[in-house]
Amino acid sequence: ELRELWRSRFLHILVDELQDLHPIQFKLLRLLTGPGSGLFLTGDATQSIYTWRGADPRLVGAAEKIFAPIERRELKTTFRIGSELLKVSTNLMAHSQDASGLPSVSLAETTGHFEFYKAQSTAEEARFVAERIDHLIRGKGHRPSDFGVLYRVNSYSRSFEEALAAQRIPYS
Repeated sequence: ELRELWRSRFLHILVDELQDLHPIQFKLLRLLTGPGSGLFLTGDATQSIYTWRGADPRLVGAAEKIFAPIERRELKTTFRIGSELLKVSTNLMAHSQDASGLPSVSLAETTGHFEFYKAQSTAEEARFVAERIDHLIRGKGHRPSDFGVLYRVNSYSRSFEEALAAQRIPYS
């Protein structure tokens, strides 16, 4: 009876980034949906980034069975990735078991610029990044606030702080 009450309150449910759901969240989704529920799911198992907190990208495949029939649409256009980076990504993913989710057309306003650099250590990587930022500030007229440094492991922050400080690049 309680489940039916909650189901009736949510006639339409949107789940964005299904691949990053925890199994308990998925179970709740199953409880909230029923016959006649309007369910819209987005997700790509190859883009899961939260397995460290319990997300299970296999839920994308499970959803196709549990909530069948599902009308599947693949998005083959990106507005975020420039055409040059898309070419490199496509070449790298060609060796992957599942490259099906990769867009094939870029509508980004810029082609994108990237460099490959294989550092021997975190400190060397941070030094390289700080030197590139310094070059762009001094040589190309950029401001320090034009840059953001993203790293996957928080322990890298010290190396980047030291490298930016050595180049006298303000950061926060």
